Parts: sequence; C-alpha cells; structure tokens
Amino acid sequence: MPDNRVEKEIVWKMTCRRLAEQLPGHVTEEWEDALTLLELSEDRAVVGCSSRYPAQAVTVYKEALADSLSWAAGRKLSVEIRSQETEAPEEKKSAAKAARGKKAKGRRPRGFAKFCLGTAVVVLFLGLIVLGKNVIDNQSFQETFYQVGTVKAPDSVRVVQLSDLHNTEYGKNNEQLVERLAALQPDLIVMTGDMIDRREESTSAVVELCRSAAGVAPTYYIYGNNETSRAFGAKDMNLESVDALLGCGEGSRDSGKFYSLDDDFRTLLEGAGVKVLFNTKEELQVEETTIDLFGVVTSSPGAFWEYAGDAFSQYLTQNTDHLKLFLCHEPTIFEVYGSERWGDLILCGHTHGGVARLPYLGGLYVTSGGKHVLFPEMQSGIDYYVAGMYELNGSPLIVNTGLTNKGPVRVNNQPELVVVDINRY
Repeated sequence: MPDNRVEKEIVWKMTCRRLAEQLPGHVTEEWEDALTLLELSEDRAVVGCSSRYPAQAVTVYKEALADSLSWAAGRKLSVEIRSQETEAPEEKKSAAKAARGKKAKGRRPRGFAKFCLGTAVVVLFLGLIVLGKNVIDNQSFQETFYQVGTVKAPDSVRVVQLSDLHNTEYGKNNEQLVERLAALQPDLIVMTGDMIDRREESTSAVVELCRSAAGVAPTYYIYGNNETSRAFGAKDMNLESVDALLGCGEGSRDSGKFYSLDDDFRTLLEGAGVKVLFNTKEELQVEETTIDLFGVVTSSPGAFWEYAGDAFSQYLTQNTDHLKLFLCHEPTIFEVYGSERWGDLILCGHTHGGVARLPYLGGLYVTSGGKHVLFPEMQSGIDYYVAGMYELNGSPLIVNTGLTNKGPVRVNNQPELVVVDINRY
C-alpha cells in the first residue's frame, strides 16, 4: 500500500487517542510533542522521535505504540523508531526574531495607527454588546423538540432529557424547570450526567429537582464526570482508574460493584424516587410500548466494553421488539466505535454545545476522551458529535448542549431542555 498523507494523518490521530486511554497522562502529553508518523506502508510504520526526547523512553512503551498503530490502521504493523534532528527552542526564537527583523519596513503613518485603534474600539464595543445579550439570554433555557419514528412504538412516547445542569438554578428550587416538566407531560424523564458540579459542596438543589421530576414521570439518572468525581473520586473513568476503584482486573470486572460502593449521592437520588443506572438495563411500559433503557457509567472507550460489554449485548440482542433507549454522558465512545449498533435512540450530553457556536465554524471547544479540541466540527479524520441530532448507523444520536449557564459565556448557544417525541410513522 503506498504511503498516503491523508491515511497517515487519520491513523496517527486515532493512534494518539487510543494511547491516551492506555498510557499515563504525562507520557501521552510528551509523546504528542516528540513523536511523528513519518512513513506508513502495508506492514511497517516509521515513527520519528525528537532528538531532544530520549529514545529509550519510547521503547518502554513501544509495544503499546505498535498495538495502537495496528489497531488504527486495521492491519498488523511493525514499528521502527527513528531519531530526528529538531531545532532547539533558543534557535527557534533567534530565527523568529531574525524573520521579524527582515519584515520590518519602517513605521506606519500616524493616521493608520488611529484607524487601527478606532477599529479595535468599535470591534470591542460590538463584542461587549453581543456578550451582554448572550449573558441575558442564558438566564433562561430554550426547548428543542425532536421527532423520532420507529415501528417499535405503537403509542406516542415523550422523553424529556436534562443534562449538564452543573447546579444552575432557574428560579427558586428550579421552579421554572419543574413547571415546564409538568407542562410537557413526558412519559419518562432522563438525566444524562453532570447535573451537579464537583467544585460545589451542595447537591440539595439537584436532589430536590429530581424529587419534583419523579413526581411528574418515571425518572432515570446516569453519572457524568462530575458525579463520578464527586462520588468516587474518579474524574477519568478509564480502564485503569475503574479497575483500581472497584478492585477488579482481567477476568473479574463487574459493574455491579458500583452499587456496593459508599455513594451518598446515589442514596439521596434514590431517596428522591430516581433510578440510577450503572451499566444496567431497566424495562418500563408506556401503554403498548415496551422500552429497554440502558444507562452507562463507564463511557470511556477503553473501559466500556470491559465493564458494560456483556450487559450491553444482552440489552441489544434480547427482546428485539422492545424500543431500545441508550443513555451515555459523553459522546466520545461513538466517535471511537461509531460502526457499532447502539439502539433505537441514543441520548448524551457533556459537550455544552462547544460553549460558543460560530457561523460556519460550529462549536468553539470540547473535551473528548480527555483531549481539548478547538473547532471540533471542522476537524477531519474524526467525526465529533457536539450539538443536535446525528444519524449513527440508522439510529438518531442526540447531543444535548446542557442547561448550565455557569463558566464561560455561552454564545449563540442558549441552555437547552430536550424533548423527544417517539412515534410510529
């Protein structure tokens, strides 16, 4: 197979994502700066290593690098590590300084400087107006309605999804949210994680919201990274950290152990009438429609199959006439294993819609698999799921942009309550 620039780029991106799930964080951060995929053929990959990074540090994890490259390329590859001469930081600074010197052609006239200053002031003023308008808009939430058709729903089923509230309150005791939940008359309510904020001690507002929601319709809750950090002290639920948390390993992994952990927050939620799902299925009936609801706690791609694989397979393959509803906080798993079949409807959150949504560029910023990604919807090689509804192997995947208005100002991205009507068309 000839060396191909596009293939190399895609394979290397997928390799780095897979390594990030397997290796210590500091190793992958150093490797991103030091390593480059130079050549890729049918059975061989040549990886360049910066001369400023010790080659022996790479050989310790060479087997993991080879496995990840082979997985990303879809074929068995041998790996050669080749040292590369690189320019020292001081040399780069000197070169940049010299380049700037060559470009200097003399000073601009004062009139031009005044024009630039005036333009900057106008842009700043307009930016403050836009920012202020969005701050005001973000004090309330919008409702986004979706229609989903399936022969498995002889009766209309309405699902309301709340996600990524981060302890935001809309009115005293979230009365605005509660009023809308009651008015929408859902058949079930799902909360797809990060309803609390790990940086805040109090969870009472979310617990009371859950109590009110459970009084409206059956309510189900899955943990996001803020809940796992608060309840388990584990923000990154990768395979290594979950193994350590549950005391498991190869051949002994069991998601049921999550329920045996000392988890005060789950106790409060269940006391409020909410069902918490840890890689488990729940069956419910809405008139003539039977729904199998599967909620994920190990949404990290490296941990999902090890801890949820068996239960997920049973959920998907048994009672295939049931409506299959899949809940997962982060969409990263679909970005990595997109070719899998997940159910009839998939609901997730986590992305906050990219925080700011810009014309033609989409979302500004997301975290995906522990990586920080700018303009994710403009990236090539990986399909990032950021906001709205997508089609994933014939099934709708809906990414809720979340209800929080804390943190960076959301621009053109008002907090969102999602309503999904499932009908038999």
